[in-house]
Amino acid sequence: HSDALFKLGFIYNNTLKDTARARDAYQKFINMYPDDELADDAQWEINNLGMSDDDLLRMIQEKSNTEAGESQE
Repeated sequence: HSDALFKLGFIYNNTLKDTARARDAYQKFINMYPDDELADDAQWEINNLGMSDDDLLRMIQEKSNTEAGESQE
């Protein structure tokens, strides 16, 4: 059942573009299943609701570049 609630949040966000309902679904998921392997993913989704695919890609690339630079030091 836990993955169904996570998927509901995903559908609200990515298909229906309803970030308020997506946030509610993800938060309910976290509250009900805090130890689930998808709990961190649900929190990541909440933190990034409303961001465009380009913005998300840019953020991931910047984080990757920063981490690569830190590992070379």
